[in-house]
Amino acid sequence: EIITKSKGKCSQIGVADNSNIAAFIIQNDSIKDLSSMIVIDNRKAKTFSTPLPVSDTNYTFSKFRKPLFSKDGNRLFYGIAIRSPQTKPDSLLKDEMATLDIWHWNDNRIMPQQLKELNGDKKKSWLVCLNLVDSTAVCLENDTLKVSFDNKNSNLYLTAKNENNYLKQSSWDEGFTDLYIINSLTGKSQLVTKRSNSRQYLSPNGLWSVWFNPYDSTWNLFSVEKNRSICLTRKLKTAFYDLDQDTPELASSYPFIGWGEKSDFFLIRDQYDIWKFHIRDDSEPLMITKGVGRSEQVSFSLKQFNQRAFGFSESSSYYLEGTSYATKTDAIWFLRDITGKRSPEILFDSKCEITSSLKNENHQTLVLGIQDYSKAPQLWVSTKEKLSDLRQISRANELADSIAWGSAHLIQWKSPLGFNLEGLVYLPENYDSTKRYPTILYFYERNSQYLHTFYTPRPSRSIINVPWFVSNGYIVFIPDIRYKTGFPGQSAYDCVMSGLDHIIRNYSIDTLNIGLQGHSWGGYQIGY
Repeated sequence: EIITKSKGKCSQIGVADNSNIAAFIIQNDSIKDLSSMIVIDNRKAKTFSTPLPVSDTNYTFSKFRKPLFSKDGNRLFYGIAIRSPQTKPDSLLKDEMATLDIWHWNDNRIMPQQLKELNGDKKKSWLVCLNLVDSTAVCLENDTLKVSFDNKNSNLYLTAKNENNYLKQSSWDEGFTDLYIINSLTGKSQLVTKRSNSRQYLSPNGLWSVWFNPYDSTWNLFSVEKNRSICLTRKLKTAFYDLDQDTPELASSYPFIGWGEKSDFFLIRDQYDIWKFHIRDDSEPLMITKGVGRSEQVSFSLKQFNQRAFGFSESSSYYLEGTSYATKTDAIWFLRDITGKRSPEILFDSKCEITSSLKNENHQTLVLGIQDYSKAPQLWVSTKEKLSDLRQISRANELADSIAWGSAHLIQWKSPLGFNLEGLVYLPENYDSTKRYPTILYFYERNSQYLHTFYTPRPSRSIINVPWFVSNGYIVFIPDIRYKTGFPGQSAYDCVMSGLDHIIRNYSIDTLNIGLQGHSWGGYQIGY
């Protein structure tokens, strides 16, 4: 059935959740850079030749931005852009044309960055919200305010950010931004916080936003109705910032996990355990994993397999993925509900690394991707809630069986300053302690968490390929680096050399054939 016709090329299509409404961006004239938009609602088509809310003919619908609908289908979001008509082709060849880059010392972006981002700048557009109920439209973005769209939320309120004031500073410092909430019907914006280096997390109903304050390492809750934030974690004795961060910058937070489906609570994590914070009552924050993570030295993440869910249900059961700080292995845990009344129970210890996990739409089959240093990633499947029938179903990359992988080992030692350090030692196949082996050292910050990571043997442009060296009779040593602020080179030296002393005492190292490799930041430290 043909509903409508239009001359041109369809560049973008957006469909509402109810599938009754769709929007099409049609590029009608590529020479003059003119586009139109067709909205089809229950088989009735309406064509917009010029983009609302502007009447300036220099603007057109952006062919680079996909139109999106709100959850209820009553609002349509699309991009508008300044037209860029094609110029008459030059008779000169490209390599015969002169080019000129004009820059100023006070530009917000240095010239190499401007050139790098030039293609993106040419596709620049501004987000517009069209109210399909009364056909009114409002532009939500400008040259500095950028809006994020999350189709899981109500879409009446959207998150936005303005990083313009900090662009120049970002050339030598970490990136900062001002965070906003914006009403998509009125275009009114509310400032949540200034100079933030993290993002904000909007509730499904759009009335609350959670954000992390890097200056005092606290989580905060912003109320759209009250237009103010309150601090939630200052009085708690638990740290919610990254305790392992050792770089001279503001510490980042542990992960925000998600909102409750009714916007009445949200979940965050400390170093190990998951916490629940209620919004409208005076109840104390609740550790729903009951301290099991800290006692077992396991870092939990909560799995939400239902991609259509607005958030977490308090009474539903969930799987947790737990990563052991001691063994670097991953395990699947089970949480009957998230009321905080029951402790998580372990269902399956992979003794390897779990690379992925997903469930099918009817939530009956759990699929896991599992790998180890010498075992290529394979798929495992279970149809039972407690994984009693978990089994491997794939046999991928059989060629890997022919490679002399050797073995991977986690080692510990102390630095000259008394720090407890970790690192990885890879030994050749059939390692013989009576022989002496040439050794390669590689380092870049911390890598011990990759003890069970599978590496495909192949050339690399920057780092060594561990299985290639090991299969050719080398020992490979990768020490973790812990930094002291202001002394990155000396910190690397202390960690690397103390680690080297340790492996020379404990492994058969040919001390006359030791190589050192590093790239980028690691290259600087080798130079030191």
